[in-house]
Amino acid sequence: MQGWTDILTTAPLQEPVCVAEVKHLIRIDHNDDDMMIAALITTARQWVEEYCYRALFTQTRTLKRDYFPSCDVINVARAPLASVTSIVYTDGNGNSQTLPTANYQVDTSSTPPRIGLNDGYSWPTTQTNKFNAVVITYVAGWTTVEAIPVAIKEAIKRITKALWEGCAVENAADGGSLALLANYRLTWPC
Repeated sequence: MQGWTDILTTAPLQEPVCVAEVKHLIRIDHNDDDMMIAALITTARQWVEEYCYRALFTQTRTLKRDYFPSCDVINVARAPLASVTSIVYTDGNGNSQTLPTANYQVDTSSTPPRIGLNDGYSWPTTQTNKFNAVVITYVAGWTTVEAIPVAIKEAIKRITKALWEGCAVENAADGGSLALLANYRLTWPC
């Protein structure tokens, strides 16, 4: 079975909800706990990103695969996809190569987003028995707070509130929060 991993390489510069929104929800009118609330918002956002396989705000990610797929398409691990920066692979001789952009196309509209071969091209052969022989660097996420769906932002606020009230991260998303996220959770075709 192929191994793959998707890691955050450049974090988003802001959160989808602000401290004031959460303070209103949990009915706090002082500023003593603003740093704690901000940290909980980040924790909630990260949980939602992992649960939904999405990048909420613009961020750079790295998708590592052991080899190219046998089909013509690579599904990208996070949506919405903004762009693919590079596809670098270790060739059969152990040398690092960058796949020319003329060889592939990027579909930023599909969910999940995908990278596909252009006509007349095939995925190159990678070094056998090498972990992470294919490294795809890409940018994903919405660019403004307004672009992020309201249901996702509401779920983040509710999860942050539950964290504030002492719930463990794995228990903070209740049925209501999960229902808000249901339409935004990525699934991959077989």
